[in-house]
Amino acid sequence: MGTAPKSWKKITDKRIHVVEVDDIGIGFWMINKAHFCASEEEEIVFIDTDTLVLKPLNSIGSGVKGDIIGRTTSHYEQASWPKQAWQEYLDKYGASTYFPYLNTGLLGFRNSAHQRLAEPWKKITRELLVDENFPFGPRHHANQLAFSLAAGKLGISYGLLCANEHAYGWEDAPFDDSFVYHTGGPGFIDRAMSIHRKIKVLDKGPQEFRQPIERHYFQQQAKEGLLGLKNLGVRFTKDSVKRTLRISK
Repeated sequence: MGTAPKSWKKITDKRIHVVEVDDIGIGFWMINKAHFCASEEEEIVFIDTDTLVLKPLNSIGSGVKGDIIGRTTSHYEQASWPKQAWQEYLDKYGASTYFPYLNTGLLGFRNSAHQRLAEPWKKITRELLVDENFPFGPRHHANQLAFSLAAGKLGISYGLLCANEHAYGWEDAPFDDSFVYHTGGPGFIDRAMSIHRKIKVLDKGPQEFRQPIERHYFQQQAKEGLLGLKNLGVRFTKDSVKRTLRISK
C-alpha cells in the first residue's frame, strides 16, 4: 500500500481497474501473485510485469483442455530436471494427481480454479522457503514451485501452452510468432526496445499505452543512477530521453 503511482492516472480505459492490495509477502514479495486468486471471475489470465503481449490473448490455449493452462518452466524442460525429487515433493504435499512444474509468468484459469489455490499456494511457499532439503535450485522460485505443488494437491486439471504462445526471452526465443514474450527481469529493457524497434508493437495499442518503453523504463533507471548517466548533466524530459539513450550506448 502507499501512494498510487502517477502513471495510474493515465489509464482512462474503463475496462481496466487498478487495485491496490496489501503486502502478503512477509519478506518474500513474489507470493503477492496469490492476490489474483481473489478474482471473482470464472476465467482469468495472469501475466507477469516483465512480459510483452504481442498478439491478442483470446486465442491462447483455445485448443487445450484443463482448468489451468500454462507452459512448463525452462528447468522442467531440461534433461537435468530432478524428476524423482519432483515426484517426491508432489507426494509430500499430498498431490492427488500429477502436475508439471509450470512457469507462473503466464497462466490461464477456467471454472474458477484460481479461487481454490490461494491458501495452499501461500502455505507451501512458506514451507519451501525454510525447507532444509530444498532440491530445486534458487529459492526465489519457491512461489512458482509451490503453485504447481498446490495445484497437484488440489487435483486441478491442466493443459500445456506451446513455445510460441509463451516464449522465453532468456532462451533467445524468436518473438516474430509469439503471443506473449517473457523477457526475464534483467533483460526486459533491451529485449523490449529491440522488439519495439522491429515491429513497433506499442504503436498498435490504445493511445494511453503508446508511451515509449525507453521513456518509461530508462528515465526511471537513469534518475536512480543505474545506467551510469547520473553525472552527464542530461535533463530527463519527455523530449530528451532518446538523446539520453544514444549517450548510454
